[in-house]
Amino acid sequence: MPDRVEAESPEAKRFLTAMRGLLAVPKSEISKKIARKRKKRVRQKTAKTQ
Repeated sequence: MPDRVEAESPEAKRFLTAMRGLLAVPKSEISKKIARKRKKRVRQKTAKTQ
């Protein structure tokens, strides 16, 4: 893996951690949006049954 070779220098480590952080942020945002949609669907279903 190229990550291991790059991670030997401290600058590369910072860069890799920064990239991983940037990649992780959108995933959490997307999961939040999906969770909101699920909640809305559940609310609609409960409203219909009641």
